[in-house]
Amino acid sequence: ESTGLYGKSLLTRKDPQSGETLAQTSLDAGYFGEGATLAEGRIYLLTWREHIALIFNPDSLQLEGWFTYGGEGWGLTYDGERLIRSDGTKTLYFHGLDGTPQGTLDVYDAGVPVANLNELEWLPEQRLILANVWHVNRIAAIDPVSGRVVFWLDISGLVPQDLRGSAQHG
Repeated sequence: ESTGLYGKSLLTRKDPQSGETLAQTSLDAGYFGEGATLAEGRIYLLTWREHIALIFNPDSLQLEGWFTYGGEGWGLTYDGERLIRSDGTKTLYFHGLDGTPQGTLDVYDAGVPVANLNELEWLPEQRLILANVWHVNRIAAIDPVSGRVVFWLDISGLVPQDLRGSAQHG
């Protein structure tokens, strides 16, 4: 689990059943931690505006390396071959595990750009990218070749009733 805020960003490994913290490390105060993913035995963690992806050992949470990228870092996932990064726009960025750029993909729904792409997840069996859209209670399921939104997941029912007016509904 990665959390953000300057001076308070953490990388935490938790027991998925109990939620117990098993290991934790703080990021340097100059980094705002964002999306993270596990790929080929390493944790890759984006920084929001610092243009740096940090690479950690998943057991010890020790920093093992890093690479730079252009733009902001919001969400990150791994499709088994490459890292997929979002930056809050309609564009997804593909990178090798060493950070080498491997292309981009613009996301559209019925011809309309889908902006504010945030956290990402990879669905291997369906071969789809899931992306939540910042400030909207929906998750886009994206074809990784065409960039077309295949379907939407409405998650508004997960928002507590007293908070439902605080986010836009798309």
